[in-house]
Amino acid sequence: MASVFRASHKGVRVLRLRVRDAPAGARVTIRCLGKRCRFERRRSKVKANGTANLRRLVRRRLRPRTMLEVRITAPSSIGKVVRYRIRRGRIPEGRTLCLPPQAKKPVRC
Repeated sequence: MASVFRASHKGVRVLRLRVRDAPAGARVTIRCLGKRCRFERRRSKVKANGTANLRRLVRRRLRPRTMLEVRITAPSSIGKVVRYRIRRGRIPEGRTLCLPPQAKKPVRC
């Protein structure tokens, strides 16, 4: 996962958000969690080379006190979840979690 953000007092802008080295045919879901989100869920598929550009799915600034969650899942495999907590004036750090097959909630790896 490659990500670049720009922080300001109004929120965070996504400059780059890419998935690399994912299994071919995997599904990527972006969720915005919190009351101040401008979207709930957006999906994309991974290309045959294992990459996906997610920047186009997050067009607007992310407001403070929200969380951006990126889920990378493929059938019969352990998924990867990266959570970015959006805070005022700070660049978010990604927290990586694992998603066991058939599970709905991620756990620590």
